[in-house]
Amino acid sequence: MKYPSSILFLAMISGISLISWILYASSINIAAFAQSSTSGEIGNLPVTVNKALFQSGEIIVVKGKTNPNLSLEIKVINPNGAIYRSVDVAASSAGDFEYQFKLGGKLAIGGIFKVVVSSGTGLEGSATFEFVPPGWVAEEFMIDGKPYHVRIMSDEKPDWLGEISPDTQSKSLIMHLSSEQGVALKMELDDRVIATDPGKCFVVQADGEPVDVTCSRVDHDTTLISLTIPPQTSELQIIGTSIAPEFGAFLVPIVVLTAISASIVAGLKFRKWVT
Repeated sequence: MKYPSSILFLAMISGISLISWILYASSINIAAFAQSSTSGEIGNLPVTVNKALFQSGEIIVVKGKTNPNLSLEIKVINPNGAIYRSVDVAASSAGDFEYQFKLGGKLAIGGIFKVVVSSGTGLEGSATFEFVPPGWVAEEFMIDGKPYHVRIMSDEKPDWLGEISPDTQSKSLIMHLSSEQGVALKMELDDRVIATDPGKCFVVQADGEPVDVTCSRVDHDTTLISLTIPPQTSELQIIGTSIAPEFGAFLVPIVVLTAISASIVAGLKFRKWVT
């Protein structure tokens, strides 16, 4: 049986879209692209942490609910994938469990930490949070009503730093400044907030003029940028190749096309079977 060329074309387009998405995902590591930090649950075992962002010295509280008296293992994994801590806990007679800790030491680096809770019976859940180590501050801004952060090397919020705002059209972050003097800036950018092509540095402009910048990878999700902001700069623009909301917008049409294609192919197979 020959299928109409239009249907074959749609199936081909859907396949190409799916392959494009896979390649896109592998290039920017979209494991948790929705936010730079989140405190939710993933898996079949509900897990939460008490906040999405922690400074040095703050207490991190991991909570969840499972089967009564169940033995559990809690692993805390740092942004480099190293196990920061692994402990065994037991759920209460009501199924509740809780574990509290603080971050410190060499493995307590800045970035997104993951907490994985598992049992020997196949249950597992996870949650993530962002950690800001000593000597750094986190600056928050909003994209589509959701909070995101960049980390700036400073003991406290710089007095010259104003609002940070995203520009999704130019795929950039815009920092509003009020410094009369030149300022040395070191800032960590998470790929799940703003990213550039692999192996390439961000483009930075001060009041529309190019600025020399160096980039280095801190971990598989984070880039450290270093530059000197010229005196009397009022606007610093950091330009990448993707910014947070793009993932969701990019994925929706792919899912729709793939679903339509699958439905058509399934319908054709059914039609062939019944005839």
